[in-house]
Amino acid sequence: MAEVKVVQSRESIALITMTAICFILFISPALASSADKEWFTSFEEAQAEAKVANRPLLVRFSGTRWNKLCRQLNKEVFSKETFRHWADENLVVCLLKRLHAKQGNAADAATEAVAQKYGVWAYPTILLLESDGTYLAQMFYEPGGAEH
Repeated sequence: MAEVKVVQSRESIALITMTAICFILFISPALASSADKEWFTSFEEAQAEAKVANRPLLVRFSGTRWNKLCRQLNKEVFSKETFRHWADENLVVCLLKRLHAKQGNAADAATEAVAQKYGVWAYPTILLLESDGTYLAQMFYEPGGAEH
């Protein structure tokens, strides 16, 4: 039998991954939530793990203390078992929080540095990156979560 090799471009892999994320976020039925998946809070640590695991990196920019849409996105998507199970097998996840526009600290500075690098200007923003940090895709909040 002849050997068949499938070659996929970076763009097609990004499209497939974002399609899967959209399915999980907006189409799949909502399941009861349980404890949150462990999210890296350091971009550098998350990227290192993504390289070791050879998985894409999902970076979530959030202001859950002060931003209603960030809280809704967490409730409707990231706290759902459907997302967590899929992410456990397919992604490395990183949560970068902005405590508040008026509160500056080292964590905010680190978050802002990554946000500037990738052109993040709104919260919540979700980035999909290759393990080396190469930009693949970006998403924002869509109302309705899994029911949307």
